[in-house]
Amino acid sequence: MDLFTAAKEQHVSLRNRKGWIEGELKKTPAGRIAIQKRGDSYRWYVYKDQKRQYLPKKSKQEAEDLAYKLYLETELDDINQKLFALESFLKHYGARSGRAEALLEENPAIRELISPRLLALPDDLERWANEKYEKSTEHPEHLKFPTVRGELVRSKSEALISYVLVQNHIPYRYECALPVDGETFHPDFTILRPFDRKIILWEHLGLLDDIKYINRTTHKLNKYMKNGWIPGKNLILTSETDLLPLDIRQVEELVKIHLFP
Repeated sequence: MDLFTAAKEQHVSLRNRKGWIEGELKKTPAGRIAIQKRGDSYRWYVYKDQKRQYLPKKSKQEAEDLAYKLYLETELDDINQKLFALESFLKHYGARSGRAEALLEENPAIRELISPRLLALPDDLERWANEKYEKSTEHPEHLKFPTVRGELVRSKSEALISYVLVQNHIPYRYECALPVDGETFHPDFTILRPFDRKIILWEHLGLLDDIKYINRTTHKLNKYMKNGWIPGKNLILTSETDLLPLDIRQVEELVKIHLFP
């Protein structure tokens, strides 16, 4: 999840909490509690109309209500300060965010000049990403969607995954051959994880509305797991259907969880 989206979600959450607290405060009694320690015990007082009044033990319920009120008022003050900061951030960030992306979108010549620098990786990762490897030759006519690296992939969702990987400087090979148990598969993305140089596979299951596709995928995943490619460990899985397309926030979260220390 990007910073702007996270800030908006936090803003909504805090506004909801603020509304609930304000509702709770309407139920609390008038006055403000004060507590004084006497030896090993405490004495309760309530301030009303600038006067202090002692609360005997039989008034414990009122003391509890006033203590709860004090806590809610303090939390409400914290929330108001956070909301002020978030609203200032959202106003200024929202007004200026996206300008770098727009520059590249509107000026292809600028993109062409600086793309090598934007995609730069450490030398060993760069060499690995650019080495020749055996690619899938199945249905080349389905390679229709360009990535930020300039290659063609089979779906918008794969282009989205590629974009997030590149933005995070994660090297990958697209549809690189992988021999498994006498068969050769071509995972969508074979990744060299930067912090420990381990190979991670990423399969995007994009046709879950198709029963034939599901059967082929089930066979492939069974082969993977029997040979040590385990989801959540060294195999990342994403999926979508016509009704539930891939969400970039999901991709960003998976990258953060699985590809960073």
